[in-house]
Amino acid sequence: MGKKTNGEKNSNIAVYHITFPYYIFEQWFTLLEDENRKRKKILKAPLEFNYFLSILAQYFPNRQIEAILKILVEYNIIPYSLDYTTIWKRLQNKQNIDYYKLIDNKKNNKILKLIIMFDNKKNKFVNVQISVEDKNNVVSIFHGDIT
Repeated sequence: MGKKTNGEKNSNIAVYHITFPYYIFEQWFTLLEDENRKRKKILKAPLEFNYFLSILAQYFPNRQIEAILKILVEYNIIPYSLDYTTIWKRLQNKQNIDYYKLIDNKKNNKILKLIIMFDNKKNKFVNVQISVEDKNNVVSIFHGDIT
C-alpha cells in the first residue's frame, strides 16, 4: 500500500511511504519462468509485478515510475528495469488488485518498504530510501540520496 504525507510546512516536498510483498522480487526468475513457458512473447518481468506498478501509478506518472525502477535495479532489488512503453502497456491491463490477499499470501516473509521524497515544484526525486523487513523485524536497508 502507499501513503502520502507532506514534508515540512509550506514545502513542495511530498513524502510517499509504499510497502509491498518482497516475494515477487525474491522469486523473480521462478515466477517469470512459469509465465514465459505459456507465452509466445518472452516477458522481462513477472505479471505479479504489475501490482507493484499499479500502486506506484497511483502516486507517480510513468516517467517517475521508470526512474524508481532504475533505482531498484541499481540496488539489486530487481534485475531489469522496464521502459516507458512497457510500463504504459502493463498499466493499461490493470486488474482489480486485492492487495490484502497479496499481503496475506503465505509466501510473504519479507516486505519491501520505499520512502520517496518528491519535490513537486521541480518535479524530481529528492531522496529514495529502500528497506526490506522480515517478520522478525530484521531490516536490510538500502538508501540513497539523489542529487
